[in-house]
Amino acid sequence: MARNASKKAEFEAAITEVFGADDAASRRELLVAAKNGDFIEALTLLNSKPHLINTQSHVSGWSVLHQAAFHGCSHALIKRLLVNGACTRLKGYYDGKTALAVLEERHPDHPAIADLRAQGAPTSHAQALTPGDRVSCFDASSSVMCTALSLWAEHTSLNYPMRCKFPGCNATVDLNGPLFSGRGAARCWPPVGVQTSLTTLDAFLGVARQKTLEVGERVQDVASFLRILAEAPPTLQPIAYCNLRGCPSKRACPACGVIIEYESACKHFNCAMCHHRFCFICLKSESQHAQGKWSISYSCEIAPVQTQLPSLPTIE
Repeated sequence: MARNASKKAEFEAAITEVFGADDAASRRELLVAAKNGDFIEALTLLNSKPHLINTQSHVSGWSVLHQAAFHGCSHALIKRLLVNGACTRLKGYYDGKTALAVLEERHPDHPAIADLRAQGAPTSHAQALTPGDRVSCFDASSSVMCTALSLWAEHTSLNYPMRCKFPGCNATVDLNGPLFSGRGAARCWPPVGVQTSLTTLDAFLGVARQKTLEVGERVQDVASFLRILAEAPPTLQPIAYCNLRGCPSKRACPACGVIIEYESACKHFNCAMCHHRFCFICLKSESQHAQGKWSISYSCEIAPVQTQLPSLPTIE
């Protein structure tokens, strides 16, 4: 019916009658509540809009069930989510993990593990593959082929040179290999759910190759870094979840000075170089925030453009 032009309006009206209009605000509210561990609010929302049970974050791909596993919620709560239709096969876009994989990793003795296994949940993207699943493949002639989402995760985490995330691989990605020379790879860009100014694969590869070169040459030009920060425009999209606009799109890690560019994420950033965790908006750590203001839904005061950098690390 959806493919039949004469029936399209009728089909959409029927869907709206059953599920209601697509409510982006409710989806965002649900995911924020779950991420913050506020499952009373999350369950209240699901009681009124049960069809949102399998809503996934456009940034991480995690669902309410993923967050329940992460927080180690009670056995009863996880069972309730399963009874209400939570899908155990949903996987994170970047890490490829199901809720079962998250629960086994963070809470290996949790009693709900047996329930998730009983639902037939795969523990990772390397198991129980189905048509359409995203995987990484090894090819002897071109080193490593990684999916668009894997590449994007490496880029946003500043993991240069990029490495394949396929279990047991970890080989360096050949950015000049045949994987990126065909039209098929270009059709996979940009990754699903990602908003970026690098709208073509060629544009992304240009940035990735330059960053790889900089790491290889151990670029430590503080004056250039400060110029990059000074010339950075505001973010193209508002900071996710708190909907804040006007924040500079590039920041230097307050601990090590590595430059990080905002593309699409919440305000919490974890530096891939030194692992310092800070707020992209105000540049403060969690301990420097007043109670309640570390929440991803809170709009901090925007810190001015940085004019000084800490000592930059030597890149090994």
